[in-house]
Amino acid sequence: NAQEASDKIYLCTLLRSRPALTDAIVLGTGPRGFIVCILPAFGMEVRVYIEDQPLAAGFDYYEDEDLLLIKWKPYVKELEHASLPRQPKNNNNNNNNNQKGRNNNNNNNNKKGASAPAGADGNDNKDVCILQEVREMSVLKVLLTVKKDVIPADIDVKLHHPFSDMSRTLF
Repeated sequence: NAQEASDKIYLCTLLRSRPALTDAIVLGTGPRGFIVCILPAFGMEVRVYIEDQPLAAGFDYYEDEDLLLIKWKPYVKELEHASLPRQPKNNNNNNNNNQKGRNNNNNNNNKKGASAPAGADGNDNKDVCILQEVREMSVLKVLLTVKKDVIPADIDVKLHHPFSDMSRTLF
């Protein structure tokens, strides 16, 4: 419908200059490594594929528990910012509340395995993975940007690394 297409184009125009970090509520997971979630701040439903996440090392799906276990690569700050569009130099949006990507709410976002990113304690063990459980009604952080060189314009949704320190909301 024309109204929905217009809304999407308008959102893409905004996201092109100002990516948004927002909450996503998980509605379900699938055996092929996808997460269906809603973005309450934007009133939309999206499907996120683990294979499209640059910092994800893989996943396991447990059908009997409806559980998706994401295996994250150790967090490297440079990798996160490399995927972001460049921001204008006089961006006064410095809403950094030092959450370090850790969410201690009871929302089933349990990180198992390493308690801190590799290298944080001076030990550069490259085999360390950070595990994150994703179940129905989990709350995840996602970064919304615009897919480059795609016509018509489309929204790109990336999961936010659990130990990322980029806790600013850009929108």
